Amino acid sequence: MRQRLQSALGGLQAVATQTSKVLERFSATAERLSLKNSSTLFGCFGGLFGLLLAYGTNIVWPGGSFTVLSVLFSGIGIVGGVLFHRGNRRFRLERRVEENRLAVQEVLERIKSLPKNTPNEVRDELWSAYRLLTAGLTSETVNLSDRPLNTRGNISKRLLAAHTVDGELISSQEGASSQSDSDILSK
Repeated sequence: MRQRLQSALGGLQAVATQTSKVLERFSATAERLSLKNSSTLFGCFGGLFGLLLAYGTNIVWPGGSFTVLSVLFSGIGIVGGVLFHRGNRRFRLERRVEENRLAVQEVLERIKSLPKNTPNEVRDELWSAYRLLTAGLTSETVNLSDRPLNTRGNISKRLLAAHTVDGELISSQEGASSQSDSDILSK
């Protein structure tokens, strides 16, 4: 009886030791994962889900190549997890930022291509548009609100349209010029 008790106690001690090791590994893994951003974690989760789906498919359809299915489904799962995490809101934000960058580049190119005899009002108006767009670009990357997608794009298009009529530069208002305008042009 005593021997059985010692044997059971030894088995319990072994289980406790193994459990402790497993918990330490889980803890270390959790700590490393906590340093990752959530997009990475969603990608990992998607990859594991894809791998699980490959196992399931291989059980249902044993003739398929598990290696090919596991790589394919894991890859799709990783991409799907990241895209799921980003969601529509992130896609809209990225699209607005890209539209704004294009508008900023267009205004800057127009400023650089102005003839030397262009009235100061036209230059000032284009610089005002440039500043407004760059301020909008900064606020787009900071502001994650769910406003309509075309708001920033429409402002950019109106600003660009206000400066040309049949390809000719026009002036609508007098704007303020900045000391750093030449610095921007030299970039």
